[in-house]
Amino acid sequence: MVTVIMCKDGKKRTVITQQYVCGLYVAIYKEGVAIPDQLTSKYKEVDFHRRLRKKIPDFLKEESSEIPDKTVVIFRKFPEGDIVAMFPEIQANQNHCDCQSYQHIGQHGAASYSLVDRTKLAVAAEYAELKTELESIGYDLTVRKRINKKWWEVPQ
Repeated sequence: MVTVIMCKDGKKRTVITQQYVCGLYVAIYKEGVAIPDQLTSKYKEVDFHRRLRKKIPDFLKEESSEIPDKTVVIFRKFPEGDIVAMFPEIQANQNHCDCQSYQHIGQHGAASYSLVDRTKLAVAAEYAELKTELESIGYDLTVRKRINKKWWEVPQ
C-alpha cells in the first residue's frame, strides 16, 4: 500500500508498506530515492495507513493508494494441491500484468493473471486455513470466484 505526502519543504515522500506474518515492513522514499531508515510496525497495513493519513490530511497527494474497505481475493488451487490467494485489485508492479498474491510458504509476491490458466478454483474447505492466516495479519476479505475487469480498468 502506498501513501504519498508533500512535505512542508516541498519534497515528496512516498511511504510504501508490505504486510508479512511477522509484521509490517515500511520503506520511505524521498523524491524517488530510498531513505536509509526503514522500519517495521506493530500495526496492520491498513491501520498503519489510516493512522498516518489521519495525522497529515492536508499533505496527502492524489497518487496515494485508496484504502479499501475490503480486499477482493480469489483462492486458486495448483495441481499439486497448494493454495494461492490472488488479490486482483492490488497491483504488484508497474507493468500492469501482475497482481499481488499470498501463499503459506513465501507469503506475499507477484502473480501473473495467467496463473488462472494453470490452477483451478479452490473450494471453501481447501482455502479455509489460508483465509484464516490472511485475516490474522489484518486482511478484511471479500472472496470472489473471478474478476470482472481487466487490470488496467481497476482504479489505483
